[in-house]
Amino acid sequence: MRARLSHILAVMLLLATTLVCGPVGVHPAAASQDQPMSRVFVPAPPRGKGLQCVADTEYMRRNHMT
Repeated sequence: MRARLSHILAVMLLLATTLVCGPVGVHPAAASQDQPMSRVFVPAPPRGKGLQCVADTEYMRRNHMT
């Protein structure tokens, strides 16, 4: 009986939170802009200027993360 009551209370809390906060999603006006809504800085390192890789393909596949 107590477990069922706690499940019912959990569902009611979830429903109340959803009704108060509203649906989660992207605002239509924000989706049409070019800027993302995130405030997280994403670095954009400059592209390499070399004409070929630093090492051969097989070496890079084996040892890339080291």
